[in-house]
Amino acid sequence: MIGLIVTLIIMVIIFGLLGWAIRYKEAYFLLSGFATMTEAEQKEFLENRYP
Repeated sequence: MIGLIVTLIIMVIIFGLLGWAIRYKEAYFLLSGFATMTEAEQKEFLENRYP
């Protein structure tokens, strides 16, 4: 039971760090397909505040 709780806490920390990196550090390379979008698509994506 303790192993399950530790695993869940670790997962929450990992996803929290990834979300923080994308939102505040603008690490958009972590988003699937963002690098393959055209410049116009990336600009629209960012203007609409999807990340």
